[in-house]
Amino acid sequence: MKILMPVMAALLAGCAASPEIISSSEDNVVIYAPPSVAQEASQVLADKECAKSNKTARLVREPDANSPWAASYFFCIGPRENSAEIKNEKSD
Repeated sequence: MKILMPVMAALLAGCAASPEIISSSEDNVVIYAPPSVAQEASQVLADKECAKSNKTARLVREPDANSPWAASYFFCIGPRENSAEIKNEKSD
């Protein structure tokens, strides 16, 4: 029993230190990451999830730094949408 408790604590700590998908669809992804996890880790996970639909993830709402339960919101953007955004940026 003395060995089991530290092992369980280590497993739980390892699970809590990585981002998790809360919800996902073809058009968006919501990811929770503990405050100790860099935003880049959430971006990588969102990109992987959006890639299932041949899209890339674009962060639309960052988590609130004051809330430990806040989530990052991403839109899954397809190649057609990305090219339209690039054209709009050039015309500005």
